[in-house]
Amino acid sequence: MIDTFTPPHKKLLTQLSKIHFPIKTLLINKSCHFIGVPMHMNMGDHLIMHGTLEFFKLNNIHIDQFSSIHDYNLNKINTADVLIFAGGGNFGDLYAQTHKIRNQIILKAISQGKKIVILPQSLHYQNHNTLKQDIQNYSSNENVFLFTRDQQSYKIGSEIFRNTFLVPDMAHYLYPKLSQIGENTPIIYHDLYLLRSDTEVSSATIQDSSITPSYDWIDILNLTKCHKPLKLTFRLCHFWQKYLKANYLEKNFYQWEKNSWVAIEGVSKFLAKHQFIHTDRLHGMIFCLLLNRPYSTSECCYPKISNYINCWLAEQY
Repeated sequence: MIDTFTPPHKKLLTQLSKIHFPIKTLLINKSCHFIGVPMHMNMGDHLIMHGTLEFFKLNNIHIDQFSSIHDYNLNKINTADVLIFAGGGNFGDLYAQTHKIRNQIILKAISQGKKIVILPQSLHYQNHNTLKQDIQNYSSNENVFLFTRDQQSYKIGSEIFRNTFLVPDMAHYLYPKLSQIGENTPIIYHDLYLLRSDTEVSSATIQDSSITPSYDWIDILNLTKCHKPLKLTFRLCHFWQKYLKANYLEKNFYQWEKNSWVAIEGVSKFLAKHQFIHTDRLHGMIFCLLLNRPYSTSECCYPKISNYINCWLAEQY
């Protein structure tokens, strides 16, 4: 574990949630389509999504249409002024299929003169040829606005896009909404190990997991059963896409929002019951900040967490 932190975070989170003004200026009074509603059980992406929704509400930004990355109807691009892509850690070639689909949508939108806003991302490329291709696709275009969430991502993003910005993760907008769960949940357990078991797992985490009982998001969800309504929403989305050739979220996003929040609340209450949390997930750490629980961090397969800490949290350590 590389860092240990007890968050005095009221001031910190208030400061971080005020740095997103450039995003507001691009979206206010525009017809916006949002692409990238999470259709998986990575609770970090759900945390980002709900923080993003809080940002929209606070700034009176109206979204005309929500979709997952897989459900967006390219024929509807002409009805939007701006396409907004969800933030996260999937820009680059770690999640090649997602990156490929996003690029296809962006390139078509560019051809129609639309603005594209990519919310705060961590960028990581394993293959220089993929990076080179993205630079070739976008470096001369002025209609794509990339928001990054750490200095290293900003440096890479500035090679690809003319308009690159540095802002914190959108999940910080869940302060103080999520913090109330931390305040109202009694601590009844000692340490919790929240460690990755996915594409980004590091060899060190694999060794830790073999020694210490640990949990990933899906383990917590299975224990708490708080994801059952969300699973039903996923099935409906899949059914509509496969059999009706339609985007379920276009008319039923409120169901996704409600059921996703049930899962977020369940995970939050589970985490908040623990005295101390060890994690290699960036949003495991951000959950701890929001819930006001002390934590320690280790890295995933690249320095995502330390890059974020050095950019936004260094003064707190």
